Amino acid sequence: MLFVTVTVVVLLALFYLLGEAADLVIRNLRAIGEKMGVSLFFLGLLMGIFTSFPEMAIGVNAIIDGVPNISLGNLFGGIMVLFGLILGASVFWQRNIESKQANWQFGLILLFLFFPVLLGLDGNLGLLDGLIMIIGYFALLFVLYRQQRSLVDVPRLTSRRNLIKHAFLSLLGMVLVLLIASLTIDFATGLLYKLPLSKFVIGIVIFAVGTNFPEITIAVRSWKHRVNELSISNLLGSGLSNILLIGIFSATRPFKINIDASYYLLIVGLALLLSLLFIFYRSGRALKRAEGLVLMAIYLTFIASQIILETSPLFNGA
Repeated sequence: MLFVTVTVVVLLALFYLLGEAADLVIRNLRAIGEKMGVSLFFLGLLMGIFTSFPEMAIGVNAIIDGVPNISLGNLFGGIMVLFGLILGASVFWQRNIESKQANWQFGLILLFLFFPVLLGLDGNLGLLDGLIMIIGYFALLFVLYRQQRSLVDVPRLTSRRNLIKHAFLSLLGMVLVLLIASLTIDFATGLLYKLPLSKFVIGIVIFAVGTNFPEITIAVRSWKHRVNELSISNLLGSGLSNILLIGIFSATRPFKINIDASYYLLIVGLALLLSLLFIFYRSGRALKRAEGLVLMAIYLTFIASQIILETSPLFNGA
């Protein structure tokens, strides 16, 4: 009982510190965008690289341990978490999320997020597939940057000094978010193992939600500051970074994929989720509360279906 009480107190303190660190990121990124004329949407895409560090750590460890498919499943499944669970919940609780990004740009990002699962249909993700994903990632960022670079003004000298300060503080905030999120996950894991939960359910919490905890924090604090575009762009940026990581891992250590019912379910679930997300976005470049519920329902249905496939003798051969 004492262990649980102490853990809960520590978790509450960590949640508070996590929120303060996220606020530091958001305030300074907003200042950078205003001074340079760079959209918050593009800055959020770049921030997705930093918030994907937990996935990178899991991927490297999985490859070292000789179980690279754990990383692949985490990265592909992470896209479902980002746009089904986190974005769906964000839209539901905030009731409405808007963005100024053009429909074709939004659609291009979603199409790129879906492309790697098609590359894996031959049962292998190797060097060529990895290079395609890596080159595609940087080409997509370049295209998106060119679309808004006309907004960029060359800052004055005094502004440059401020920019260095804001850049340092935003980077510091992101580092703190990652460190505190890691500590939070460690403490939460210790608490979960004390509860009467199956290892499978604990795994769902740790890998599905835990590795995306920085994105969840940024999303929540973005609601508070009414910086909706930063929230959605960070999720998109994190999803794109997942594809970049798959590309890097594929190029260095090819994946052998078991093309089974679970993989086809991933393809169907991801196609449905991203297609509906694009359709919802086209209606006024905004997502509404009911649409958030639909996104969450797709994610929960996907998880339930995967559990059925995992436990049914018809599919697992038991």
